[in-house]
Amino acid sequence: MTTPSHAYDFVIVGAGATGCIVAARLSEDPGVRVLLVEAGEDVPPGREPEPIADPFPWAWCVPRYIWPGLVVAIGADRGDGRGRFSRPWVQGRVVGGGSSVNGMLAQRGAPSDFDEWVAAGAEGWSWDEVLPYYCRFENDLDFDGPMHGRGGPVPLRRQPAAQWPGFVSRWAAALRASGLPHLDDIHAAHVDSVAPSVMNNLPDRRVGAAQAYLDASARARPNLTILPDAVAERVLLDGRRACGLRVRTATGTVEFAAHDVVVCGGGVHSPALLMRSGIGPGASLQAAGVPVAVDLRGVGRGLQNHPAFHLAVHLPRDATQPASLRAPFHAMARFSSGLDGCPPTDLAAFAVARSAWHPLGNRIGAISTFVHKPYSRGWVTLRSPDAATMPEVDFNLLSDPRDFDRLVIGARRMLSVLADPSMRDVIHEVFVPTGGHGNALNTPSTGNRIKSRIATGLFDLGPGMRRRLLGDALIDPSVLRADRGALERVVRETAAGVHHPTGTCRIGAATDADAVVDPRCRVHGVEGLRVADASVMPTIVTAGTHLTALMIGEKAAAMIREDRGRVAVGTRRQTTTVS
Repeated sequence: MTTPSHAYDFVIVGAGATGCIVAARLSEDPGVRVLLVEAGEDVPPGREPEPIADPFPWAWCVPRYIWPGLVVAIGADRGDGRGRFSRPWVQGRVVGGGSSVNGMLAQRGAPSDFDEWVAAGAEGWSWDEVLPYYCRFENDLDFDGPMHGRGGPVPLRRQPAAQWPGFVSRWAAALRASGLPHLDDIHAAHVDSVAPSVMNNLPDRRVGAAQAYLDASARARPNLTILPDAVAERVLLDGRRACGLRVRTATGTVEFAAHDVVVCGGGVHSPALLMRSGIGPGASLQAAGVPVAVDLRGVGRGLQNHPAFHLAVHLPRDATQPASLRAPFHAMARFSSGLDGCPPTDLAAFAVARSAWHPLGNRIGAISTFVHKPYSRGWVTLRSPDAATMPEVDFNLLSDPRDFDRLVIGARRMLSVLADPSMRDVIHEVFVPTGGHGNALNTPSTGNRIKSRIATGLFDLGPGMRRRLLGDALIDPSVLRADRGALERVVRETAAGVHHPTGTCRIGAATDADAVVDPRCRVHGVEGLRVADASVMPTIVTAGTHLTALMIGEKAAAMIREDRGRVAVGTRRQTTTVS
């Protein structure tokens, strides 16, 4: 049953990284009413549960904070008729979204990324034009100057090299010995280097978008309403104008009238909401049983993600991460594949000395290699018009041969490091993990903690027991590096995308049939509707996507306020009602 409508100037869909920012910035104007709708629960700052507050990322392991039933085609085509493997995939479903469950790594895109954006039709999104919006939210605790933000709500910090765990320190030293130069600050230059990782947290707690933007002062504004536990079913349209939002709550369906609707659901859920609203590829919508309101073929297309290949290491106790350090990321490497037609610094790697929340995770390190500038593109399509049914998601991972070739190049370099004699006393066995985020031990429970302690004891019985337990997953880095065919098979079998979905509502000119929003994030062909999140990226950035999502939120909020300011002085826009 539908309850009576409630009118707002802005309804923002999704309290993820960008949604928190847009809601906070717009509600700074006391003359507008703002509603922020979130499918998950609220976690007000100061009252966050331990998994979210902890600077070690394990909130993604807690089912209540992630989208249920989201299973995606995450792997590569294995080339033997089995196709791509699918598995449950983590996307935050809580106020703060991904910023409440992610790893808290903080990287900016490369200046060249924004040259690509402008060439793709994103006028106004050049490096010089986006840098102020990166700086606006940053509070860099280590560096100052025109390339860094100071005084913003999001702290950025680096762990001093003297405090790095033994495994990470030796990994970084081996890379430097191989010719990769050291760089103190990865935000100073986007070049091949090994450098301290930048994190958006404090030593004792997470600082996601919810903590940074929806603090007590923001929540005290009478013109800001936060509605958690409310699933957006569809944007309401009056012809080709957005006029509100229909949401499903525990007590029934509610319709909210709005002058403007801003969709901030991310690379998967933003296109899904548009398509449920009748905005998207006409034939696909009709096949899913959705009446077509605006035929916009780019919605859900162009999906990109960073492909990754992981190696795991059982660590001696003296190479592990000290208990005094909570955050797991300390050092990263950027390097170039040298492949024809590919940009510099198109590969990246991280080493960690703690891989999970449980006792065994304290003894398992990992090296993860990423193609940081992939070309493969996948898609998001509807299975059903029902918001309770998750969309079909296929990253089409490594479908561009350049992505596969470069991931193999990156994997070989990391295998070379593990085979380096200098690493011998900081590693025991090396293996290829196959469970990924579906590892049964990852779900926090007393039973899993006990199982993990038992497994830790068994691994400490010696190399013979460890080899028996690891079985076929065990590798010799030198042998695998030298066997190109075997390495290619392992990469095809185990490579997977991470948690960086982008490009499904991309910015572009109205003349670009695959563009979804214009450079001011307004949906083509629909008045009063915008998308502002990682889905609008024309191409994925050469970095993790979190900081760029924050930048998009800041820039989109500024543009919305500018556009509102163009209304004649003394004129109040009327709020559309929903019949």
